[in-house]
Amino acid sequence: MASRDINEPQHALRFLDVHEESEGMFLPIQDFETTPLVSLNQAIVPIQTIIPDVKHMIKTVNANSGEPNDGLTRDESNSIRLYSLEWQPREKSLFYIIN
Repeated sequence: MASRDINEPQHALRFLDVHEESEGMFLPIQDFETTPLVSLNQAIVPIQTIIPDVKHMIKTVNANSGEPNDGLTRDESNSIRLYSLEWQPREKSLFYIIN
């Protein structure tokens, strides 16, 4: 996402909603480093029932991305983009739903 695409008032919401964050302590995710990597399309299968638009979100991310030049695979880069992309309404954003 280019900086020209950022809507400043909406962008500020991402930083000003700290009061909505849980104050509880979360345990670290166990054994993730031994879990085999799968494609982004395979990874979203378990969440399709709770995020019906996730396939459309992936198509949008894939259409707007090129080959990453930071050492990540395309799926790794697109998964970060998918997580951080803010949809309208905001409540449909992946980060909002899974957090």
